[in-house]
Amino acid sequence: MTMPTRVLLVRHGETSSIANNRIHGQTDSPLSERGKKDAEKTGEYFRQKPPDLIYSSSLGRAMQTARIIGTAVDLEPIPTDGLREQYYGWLEGLPNSLFEPEGSGHWLFRPFVRFAMAHSAEQPNAYQHRIISTFNEIVNRHLGKQILFIVHWGVLCILERYLSGKDVSQWFQQVEWNYCGISEFHQIDQIWKMIRLDDNRHL
Repeated sequence: MTMPTRVLLVRHGETSSIANNRIHGQTDSPLSERGKKDAEKTGEYFRQKPPDLIYSSSLGRAMQTARIIGTAVDLEPIPTDGLREQYYGWLEGLPNSLFEPEGSGHWLFRPFVRFAMAHSAEQPNAYQHRIISTFNEIVNRHLGKQILFIVHWGVLCILERYLSGKDVSQWFQQVEWNYCGISEFHQIDQIWKMIRLDDNRHL
């Protein structure tokens, strides 16, 4: 019997810029103390049942998370440019508070944000294509394996919808993912089945 391909999706740990409520996209910052501790707990969790491989976004916050987990399971993470977060253009590094007055909702939906994204950022269709193409290339290279991906908010939004058969163009509707939360999908007979979503009971 052929083993199913098992995919584990984990968001990187909290960073100092996230803790300070800054938009960071492809602008990097190191993990906060909480982020490091959560990554360590996640590594301890995976020590019980290690993945076969770890692929990580090549951005520093993801690679720092991946290396902490990799140390616990004796695996070297593979940095992957195609798994990077969306580039937010003019908005990179700016405080969320500029676009998100108290009670107004997620900064992504503010009018100026939409204008800035349209004129300076990586466009949604290109972003979606990049993530899904990279994911499929990796999975097809390691059929029957358990693959751990260390990625970002937007990447999780896209992949969750893609693997669940939902409209990927609406990926931004999911606005919350736990840092170091674990989502798991198994591919059986070319069909993806969700096992768990954004599970943070190990933290």
